[in-house]
Amino acid sequence: MKAFLLLTLLSLPAQSQTPAASEKPTARYAKEIAKRYEAALDHFTNGRYSQAILEWTEILRKDPEQASAQKMIRLSRDQIDKRDKERQKAVFDLAAAGRFQDSFIAHQILLDRDPQHPVYLTLERRIDRVSEIIIQAPGGRAWRAAAKGLTGYIALEDDLQLAYNGLRYAREIDTKDDRFNKLIKLILAERPSLDEDEVTSGMKILDYKRFVGLNHIYDGKYNLAIRNFHQVLQLEIGDVISHKRMGSAYYALKRYDEAHAAWTRAIKISPTDKELHSYMAAAAEHARNMPKEVIPPAEVELSTGALEALEVLKKEEEEEAISTVERPEPGVTVFRPRSSLE
Repeated sequence: MKAFLLLTLLSLPAQSQTPAASEKPTARYAKEIAKRYEAALDHFTNGRYSQAILEWTEILRKDPEQASAQKMIRLSRDQIDKRDKERQKAVFDLAAAGRFQDSFIAHQILLDRDPQHPVYLTLERRIDRVSEIIIQAPGGRAWRAAAKGLTGYIALEDDLQLAYNGLRYAREIDTKDDRFNKLIKLILAERPSLDEDEVTSGMKILDYKRFVGLNHIYDGKYNLAIRNFHQVLQLEIGDVISHKRMGSAYYALKRYDEAHAAWTRAIKISPTDKELHSYMAAAAEHARNMPKEVIPPAEVELSTGALEALEVLKKEEEEEAISTVERPEPGVTVFRPRSSLE
């Protein structure tokens, strides 16, 4: 029965024995595809997601148009991510601590669980290349900045801008360690366009980002300003200037709650800043006066019987409304001439 349902769903002709030149791959490999679907579903329902992915991958090799196989691979990878959440965290925590070789070793467990996972394959390549340059980061401010930046390179969802900024910041702090240049080349090899983000000569990268952000505020480009201040805060969370200016950008966008939050972070760092106190008071006042967002009612799915009952009620209300309207006598119009309206 199960095999029959699979064949029906896939529209696989049972009589196809000798493939013709014009036959679709589905017909040519009908029996193999059906068997692989059955095996994949068995693996999936029993939590063997990697084996299921291998079966669905083989199906796609035979017939790339198999949308069901593509969807099930995505679902399987979602399950793998849920299952491997703690082990993924261990890999990323080790990398964030600058222990790149240990991160690479920890990642092998993930790769064994799903050898074809595209993100795992990318991570293996990236961690391996980093660990070839630096096995374990030494202490110091420069390598802390570099490790922070590399959390954008070694991640489930990468942030190569963070990686590029962090490594440039590390290179500014320690100009003698050539390993920062080698790591920067890794990032640019994957996204050459980052090289266009040049720092003005004579400026430090964080000063440059603050400067660009401030000019975006002057130009009314508040979202771009927020992006630049965010990049600074990724590397220096205690940068009071960026918190303060980010709050100003949010305020200009009338996002008063976010402005208040940004200035709150700033005032924790600089509690004696009187200007910040006045900013926060203004943001709080605006937030109180903003109209509350109206939450739309949840959609309710009605049964056929309920819909029919509503139709009857609607008709009754319409008939009742018509009966209460004074009907004109035959031949008499309810419209008056234009002149009588003027």
